[in-house]
Amino acid sequence: MKLEKFDFVHDVQRIYRKLLDSTSKPGTINCVEQEVEKIDVHCSLSKGLMGMAYTLLNIESKFFIEDKKEAEYIRLHTFAREKEIESAEFIFLDSKVCDEKKIIHILEQINIGTLENPHEGATLILKVPKISEDKYLELKGPGIKNSKFLKIETLGEDFFGKRAEINREFPLGVDMVFLDELGNICVLPRTTKVEVNR
Repeated sequence: MKLEKFDFVHDVQRIYRKLLDSTSKPGTINCVEQEVEKIDVHCSLSKGLMGMAYTLLNIESKFFIEDKKEAEYIRLHTFAREKEIESAEFIFLDSKVCDEKKIIHILEQINIGTLENPHEGATLILKVPKISEDKYLELKGPGIKNSKFLKIETLGEDFFGKRAEINREFPLGVDMVFLDELGNICVLPRTTKVEVNR
């Protein structure tokens, strides 16, 4: 049986629409497994992160990923420019190789924009083992009626405490995209308030 190839127009559009839906309705889980499974990746980078790279990056984009071979692969396939954390627009991380402590350290260096140019605040794209609607996190804010619940495996109070800290002076802050092993995605824009249920 011949495997279906990734369509750089239609599959990217489908991923983008699902990403847009999750952004406009924070905490909403969409699945891009069908699209990203068709991606052929010839390095250690996950198909999910590569799918996000194809969707979000272009020749004018600035990105950061720690692994140099993965960075070169993304650069060759999207023509985006590799930068250091502080000046990157898109930061790609995988919790398989970055524990919560390291992710928090990266958040401390991330660009949150300026009052003159808040849109320059970076977007974090983080791959995690599992995303679910378990009642660990309670979300409130624009795009959410009353409240919504979410659990992002491996991320706890320290991570969400740091997220609250870097997003405290709206419109400054960082938008976050999460994807898991099953191709589920969800988005936490900087405007979303997150409370950890102990």
